[in-house]
Amino acid sequence: MKLIVFFNGWGMNNFKFSLENEWEFKYVNYPYKYKCEKTDLNYEKIVFIGWSFGVYYLNKFLEENPFYQRYESIAINGTPDMLGERGIPEKMLKYTLQNLSEESLKMFYVNMGISDDKKNYLFNGKKDVSELKAELSDFIDNYMKRKNYIKKAIISKNDRIIKFRNQKKYFIEKGSLIYEIDGEHFIFDEKNFLSRLVDVLDEIS
Repeated sequence: MKLIVFFNGWGMNNFKFSLENEWEFKYVNYPYKYKCEKTDLNYEKIVFIGWSFGVYYLNKFLEENPFYQRYESIAINGTPDMLGERGIPEKMLKYTLQNLSEESLKMFYVNMGISDDKKNYLFNGKKDVSELKAELSDFIDNYMKRKNYIKKAIISKNDRIIKFRNQKKYFIEKGSLIYEIDGEHFIFDEKNFLSRLVDVLDEIS
């Protein structure tokens, strides 16, 4: 069996995202504390994946735990420089924090590419607005620029949350291998993405 350690996006609980039977998942949600168990090292392969804000926290984890830098790391629609010109402008994040409500959250889901008919299927429970505000405030208040440890990046061309060109420019500058794909910010229910991800994983020796 093979293991994916998945650093999730802002405000997310586990959702129904799965690959072939040979891959098992461990989700790392806020506050993004991952501690490898001895049994994890028994897997045939370990791959670290970050999505959206989870890319920043995955990169932070790799910086603070050099042992894991030997494993493959993949960013999906996010960069380690999440706050700023290679991610989301600070002004926009602070505006989101100040104005977050149930109504603005609905629009956020739409901009991610998640329609109402997908929500119940995709999400295991829902965090309330106060929890989401606490997570975003924590991110803004404790954000630090860090060296890049992400080896590969999958970027959606139609991402409305983190601009495609911002992500691409960042990973070109850092020398990471880039895979471009059609789709929006939330890409995990798209068959073409899942097929592409399997191809990327198969390339990893």
